[in-house]
Amino acid sequence: MNRGSKQTSDRTDRPGVSHVGDIASAPNTNTGALPRKVPRWLLWAGAGMALAICIAILLMWGIYGPRYLFDLIAAYCA
Repeated sequence: MNRGSKQTSDRTDRPGVSHVGDIASAPNTNTGALPRKVPRWLLWAGAGMALAICIAILLMWGIYGPRYLFDLIAAYCA
């Protein structure tokens, strides 16, 4: 009910509901998990390998044609 007060009610002031600031500043209690931070050099190495594979595939496609690649994939999958 409206009692005429100018005070706004905060819907998060209920029991069982925490504020975003409380969640962000809470310590990490999950000690068994692996760290999420991946070294930057590892990401660059993965990107370099992916680029090298793509270049090799495009070169084989241009030199030998698509049939060679399909035969190569079929030989490794069979």
